[in-house]
Amino acid sequence: MDRRQVSSDEVRRILSDHDRWMQTNHESGRQADFTNCDLRGFDFCSSNEIHPFHSMIFRGADLSGVSMERLHFKDCDFTDAQLSNANISDVTFESCNFLNAKILQTTMSVCRINQCDLQNTMLGKSKFNQCRFSDNVFREANLNHVWLEKNCHLEGNRFLAVNPVCADFSTSVFTDNKFLNVAFIQCTFDEATFKKCDFTHSGFLDSYIEKCHFRQSDLQNRFMQVQFIPDNGDTIHLACDLGLRTIISRDVIDDKPSMRIDDFMKEISATRVSSEAQRALKDILITMGKTFQEACDKYRKSNDNIR
Repeated sequence: MDRRQVSSDEVRRILSDHDRWMQTNHESGRQADFTNCDLRGFDFCSSNEIHPFHSMIFRGADLSGVSMERLHFKDCDFTDAQLSNANISDVTFESCNFLNAKILQTTMSVCRINQCDLQNTMLGKSKFNQCRFSDNVFREANLNHVWLEKNCHLEGNRFLAVNPVCADFSTSVFTDNKFLNVAFIQCTFDEATFKKCDFTHSGFLDSYIEKCHFRQSDLQNRFMQVQFIPDNGDTIHLACDLGLRTIISRDVIDDKPSMRIDDFMKEISATRVSSEAQRALKDILITMGKTFQEACDKYRKSNDNIR
């Protein structure tokens, strides 16, 4: 699609008319409408205080590669917009529509995304640093290879038919989120926390959850997690998905995220050892494996009784 080229002077004039439109309760000036505009050359960085961008239209606009700082977007329409490869810092998006928007390989730092509609939004390979997501709806959004780093917080969001692949949610805190028909596939959750979350028809496939924390969640009883320090070794983390009867551990399993518990026991039992330390570790893993097997059996019987 060909986008209309606009100069920096024209953008400033449109924004000035919009400010007057807002200040006069729509009696003077004009609403900013950047539909299908090419805005890649405009500097969206506010030099001092947070600048409001309220009730603006960016449908189909190209903002790829832009830098944004200290802005507050509220009630803005980003349907079909392009924000890929952007650098966005200290920006709030509130009650905005991102239907079909492309936000690929973008970096967001210390941003707040509140009450936004992210239906079919493409966020793949984007990085989020110390961001907060509150009361948003992620419906069929693409979260493949996203990276949430340095304690991102997600509270009160709804994730519907979302299947992140190879995403890294380490250190993130999920509170009171609802996951419906969601599958986390080969994702990483080191020191992440799920608290008061609902996982209806959702789960984790080949994901690293051995260092994840489940609190007051309907999945906290599905995973059994242990850690121990062998003699002259580093801490080893293991988890068992009791429903799928699989072991998850990067510290023990090579080349794959998980292994069936029975296969795990066969492989550990057949492992040859050449030192007392290796023998002690093997004995511990066999004991852990037997404990996991018993827990899997109890979990299956418990769920059979519920059904």
